[in-house]
Amino acid sequence: MNILMILTSHDRLGDTGKKTGFWLEEFAAPFYVFKDAGAKVTLASPMGGQPPIDTSGIVTLMRSCSLGARA
Repeated sequence: MNILMILTSHDRLGDTGKKTGFWLEEFAAPFYVFKDAGAKVTLASPMGGQPPIDTSGIVTLMRSCSLGARA
């Protein structure tokens, strides 16, 4: 089974200038489900290159892990 996951190319939120990107947990959760099921996962972004990570998502994930919640 082949799966194509498309991640954002946007690193800024509209005209606000605020940093954005893909939410790490929203990517990682299905990615590992697919990999564990034996799928070949290909990552892509509309503009090519490495998709930006929304760093606020990393902070949220770390807080969840430190509280003992399953991320």
